[in-house]
Amino acid sequence: LLPTSEPTPSPPPTYSPTSSLPPSSKPSSSPTQIPTNQPTEVCGNKVCEMILDETPDQCPLDCIEEHDSVYITGEANKEALAIMFDVTAKRDVAITSLDVIAKKDGEDEVLVYSKLGSYSGFERDESQWENILTETVTLTADQTNNLSWREQPLKIKAGETRAFYIVTSKRKIMYVQDDREGLLYAQNNVLEIKSGIVSKGEFQNGNGEGRFSGTLGYYFSPSPRPTNLPTLLPTSEPTPSPPPTYSPTSSLPPSSKPSSSPTQIPTNQPTEVCGNKVCEMILDETPDQCPLDCIEEHDSVYITGEANKEALAIMFDVTAKRDVAITSLDVIAKKDGEDEVLVYSKLGSYSGFERDESQWENILTETVTLTADQTNNLSWREQPLKIKAGETRAFYIVTSKRKIMYVQDDREGLLYAQNNVLEIKSGIVSKGEFQNGNGEGRFSGTLGYYFSPSPRPTNLPTLLPT
Repeated sequence: LLPTSEPTPSPPPTYSPTSSLPPSSKPSSSPTQIPTNQPTEVCGNKVCEMILDETPDQCPLDCIEEHDSVYITGEANKEALAIMFDVTAKRDVAITSLDVIAKKDGEDEVLVYSKLGSYSGFERDESQWENILTETVTLTADQTNNLSWREQPLKIKAGETRAFYIVTSKRKIMYVQDDREGLLYAQNNVLEIKSGIVSKGEFQNGNGEGRFSGTLGYYFSPSPRPTNLPTLLPTSEPTPSPPPTYSPTSSLPPSSKPSSSPTQIPTNQPTEVCGNKVCEMILDETPDQCPLDCIEEHDSVYITGEANKEALAIMFDVTAKRDVAITSLDVIAKKDGEDEVLVYSKLGSYSGFERDESQWENILTETVTLTADQTNNLSWREQPLKIKAGETRAFYIVTSKRKIMYVQDDREGLLYAQNNVLEIKSGIVSKGEFQNGNGEGRFSGTLGYYFSPSPRPTNLPTLLPT
């Protein structure tokens, strides 16, 4: 997620505790084993039937497993013995693990508590919390250390909030300091994470506000749950929202500098390989043709309130962890009004080509009506930009007069947002089209893209460069 907070994918990560030491004298409840070789009768319906205890082990086609970073190690700047925070589900989801960043190397007893609903009002009331994990682990400093309860996943229905409370005995965990609790700082299409409180010990008074830093392991459905199936039980799951449709914010005609005419993608002619759990981008397979294979997401990088600066143009790099197709960018406008917006892109980093227009492709030129302090969609979904795993692609967004918002940074090239599919780095801002940069900044808004729920078989041809 990196800020953010989802989601061609690597195989589902295996979540085993960092330590192989035996549990402490205060063990968590004995987990119920989940069979890994007995798929449920509904496996293959594209819905993770959590009410039937369907899991990624039983049916990886239905249950998409992720392990997303919330904040990268370098940004965790404070330490505490305990941190308490809230997670809200946008879709039915099952949380399977948390990874923490330790301050120092060493063995320690780590406890994880959870409760349905927010922690607010229950900060010191241990009776309202369930101890889901107690384990003695060997922590490694400045790295994520896995705390897993994967065999007893915590299911959260769409719209519900669940609080988490991580407590260490002596080896402090790292977090990002904040000025208030309850701030939404990381999200994707599955989860929202808010800042919480830190303390000096188990169920003691909070002594500051902070953002959990590390990773969350979870699984969810690639498709919404049909309404003719039985409803979920209280703390259970599955109901992902349908893939978002990406239409420009404005219905105004294109400007005098139109982008190239898009090639229509058929929406009712699935490819012959539809259903193999791989988004065959080399065959132009898309979410419209095969939503089973091509998972579509629209992820926030930074929420509106954190964008604190404005510029006419911003240039930044995106690196793919999996084969992926970028379909849109949403920008946050400074003021309401009509403006011409241009989007350029190039394969590889922008570095060294900041003012060389000949190296860039104009992928979108459109006159749009921008709305202040909201995301405004810029879409080229019918001509998606495909990026192979490991490749970097640069983007350059230019407005004529209505400035777009960004988050100021002290240097370019800083990795500030990532998930299991993409990495986004800080870039540069300028006062106009292909002018000198006059500062560093983080793109703030959302990215639309699609990818495969499963890795691409090695016996198939690799993706062609875009």
